[in-house]
Amino acid sequence: MSLDRMTTFSWIYDLYRLGQSAAALENTQEVYQQILIHTVTGFDAESGSLALRDEAGDKLAIVAGMDLPAGIIGSSVAMGAGVLGWVAREGRALLLNGSIANDPRFPQRPKRDESATPNSAICWPLKTEDRVIGAISVNRSAGRPSFTEADLEQGTAMLNLVSLALGNIRLHIDQQQRIAELKELNNKLEETHNQLLQSEKMASIGQLAAGVAHEINNPIGYVYSNLGALEKYIRDVFSVLDAYEGSEGAGRNEAALAELGELKKKVDLSFLKEDMPALMSESKEGISRVKQIVQNLKDFSHVGAEDEWQWADLHKGLD
Repeated sequence: MSLDRMTTFSWIYDLYRLGQSAAALENTQEVYQQILIHTVTGFDAESGSLALRDEAGDKLAIVAGMDLPAGIIGSSVAMGAGVLGWVAREGRALLLNGSIANDPRFPQRPKRDESATPNSAICWPLKTEDRVIGAISVNRSAGRPSFTEADLEQGTAMLNLVSLALGNIRLHIDQQQRIAELKELNNKLEETHNQLLQSEKMASIGQLAAGVAHEINNPIGYVYSNLGALEKYIRDVFSVLDAYEGSEGAGRNEAALAELGELKKKVDLSFLKEDMPALMSESKEGISRVKQIVQNLKDFSHVGAEDEWQWADLHKGLD
């Protein structure tokens, strides 16, 4: 790679734009592929591969590739296995010219057709804050000029920028995941909050129902008691009336009149005449109170109210 200053600046700027595009693209796989293509093109190479370290840190995932065998992209490489794994484990760049079939450093290198094996390659570790996050390689086939130590040295400085761009992308992905997790957590909290509100509403309704039942039971209680007394009073009054009807046929029989007088004293007719209207008045008041309690409850809860704004008496509502 031999770039003049203007070309280098242009390459850096384009790399920066690729890194920034990760924030707008849902498919980060496409961004990885574009960064690899940008790197391969910048080094006047023909193929290459990009691998990033997984969360556990013991494997590399190949996330982008050019002119790679089918099924390679998406596969994993153990740290130390093959060229990418060796460079990631050692943390230093590697220049390879010629066949590496018998190179003892790469015993676990995947078997490939030697005719498709690159004639020259450079592989760099990708680092952010002295931590290896992956590895990238660029390759030239036979018949092309081999890479030199100068390419390796110049590329090391340039690949620091690639590491920075990839690190920013990883941060963006992590941020999006955290945002998604926070949204999910917020939804759960909102759901729990709504459930608590519903529980509080149900508890309030229960308290309201208990209060209403207590208020209703008071007038109903004495109305029921009054009706029992009235029932007895009515029987006594009817007994007196029956006695009067019987005395009518007996004329002015002194014995019948004396018996009627005793009956009036026994049932206390004068008290019944005084107490019966009071019981009726009190019972009517109790029934009116029950009716008013039910009406107040309907007014407070706006049962049957239209779904629109209406004037309301705040004092009445508080009462």
